[in-house]
Amino acid sequence: MNYANNIFVGHAEGYDGEESDVSIVVCFRHGSTPLGYNDAMWGKYGEQFSQMMNLMDRSTDQAFLVNPMNLSRSDYGNRGNTIDSLIARGVSYAICRKATRSFATRLARATGGDVEAINAELLANNVSNSRFVPAGVVAATRSQEYGYSLLYSA
Repeated sequence: MNYANNIFVGHAEGYDGEESDVSIVVCFRHGSTPLGYNDAMWGKYGEQFSQMMNLMDRSTDQAFLVNPMNLSRSDYGNRGNTIDSLIARGVSYAICRKATRSFATRLARATGGDVEAINAELLANNVSNSRFVPAGVVAATRSQEYGYSLLYSA
């Protein structure tokens, strides 16, 4: 999220460009895949997501019950760059379908639920301005064939 903001700011300040000059796709893949699910899924599976991702709310030491990438608190690592604020600036999102299946399997084990039902539920509850891609890594490599650059954040 911060990279996207930095690209916009750097382009404007360094090149006197407009945000509309830049096209950014943020891909939620592998361990970050749940960040591509909406608040309904975080409300339902937030405890499991937080545990699986080792991502707890620093202010409460509790699991997140909303998507933390839409929190604009100053104590959180995204520095106010939220999913929604970046959508307003033209950012799109890709979400890994392969990792979604993996998270559905893990959630089914943790909750006693049905893998297929949970997978369908996750696929129906993505964040705005996003789409599922067969595999996040494939989307990242294929996008480079169309002139996109790849930035990776660990």
